[in-house]
Amino acid sequence: TNGLNLTADQKKQVSEIEDRYYQKRGLLRNQIAEANMELADALMTDMSFGREAQNAVTHVQEGLGELQKATILYVLEVRDVLTPDQQKAYDRKVREALVAPEP
Repeated sequence: TNGLNLTADQKKQVSEIEDRYYQKRGLLRNQIAEANMELADALMTDMSFGREAQNAVTHVQEGLGELQKATILYVLEVRDVLTPDQQKAYDRKVREALVAPEP
């Protein structure tokens, strides 16, 4: 939201949205870390892609999917706070972030 010239009310609303998102993101990251630990344990147990490893991979994928969904909802919720002109600039920033090459 940098460079969008937010009003004080918009800043407050965006801050509240961010707080909720960062809390949810933290919980989801913990869930993903636990699923990765589950995967590591399954692989150390029998070093095959057996049932336990497959279940762990599913748990990792579910966590990543939930994180992606939460991020998209966060972006859209912030967008709803903006004026149409601010939305245009925000949309460009979102697109740039989505298509930027991985570091």
